[in-house]
Amino acid sequence: MYREYIQEKEFRWTELHSRLSELWELCHVADIERLVPASYDPDSHTEKDFDNMSTEISRLECLYEARKEVCDILTKWKLKWAEKMAIEDKKKSAEYFQNRGRENNVFLDAKIERTLNEFTLPKLLKSLIAAYDDYRENHPDDEIRVEGFTPPDYVKWVIDEYNASKDVERKTRQMQRNLTSTSALRTPQSGRGKLPPRPVSSSKLEPLRKVYFV
Repeated sequence: MYREYIQEKEFRWTELHSRLSELWELCHVADIERLVPASYDPDSHTEKDFDNMSTEISRLECLYEARKEVCDILTKWKLKWAEKMAIEDKKKSAEYFQNRGRENNVFLDAKIERTLNEFTLPKLLKSLIAAYDDYRENHPDDEIRVEGFTPPDYVKWVIDEYNASKDVERKTRQMQRNLTSTSALRTPQSGRGKLPPRPVSSSKLEPLRKVYFV
């Protein structure tokens, strides 16, 4: 009986936590605020914890309903940004540009990346700014925060961090190239040096003399 009782509690907990996790993602709740553990612990969790989880689910459902447009656009932006990062990670492989099979289409990736950078991501950011401005106009007392930023500022922060990281990588590569070039100039040529010329006997430099036998 006790085992069945625990299993029933575990099932309820898993079901509630699954819905809560879904709402965390939809509402872009920061990881540091996701405090409810995924597993049920019979030694520490009580019925009050179930009630608290249900209350939080109801709160987030209402929040998502009000912020749906802003949250959904931000979700789309995150997915497209992750797609861009995945392509960049593929390009870091030394074999990427050598293996051009169907599963590694360099030209297709380049086209997708260009579309993301020049069209999709900027358009989503523009839509996000418009949606958030509209939300603030209709909800002046509610400021949405994602990792401490408003949604548009969060996106700009991610982009700024990315650009700063790329700049550091570029400077590091340049420094390594400079060090390699300097080292090559300072290192003497390897291998044996040429042997000095052998001295030539002075007799060999004199013209041949005729010898007469008498």
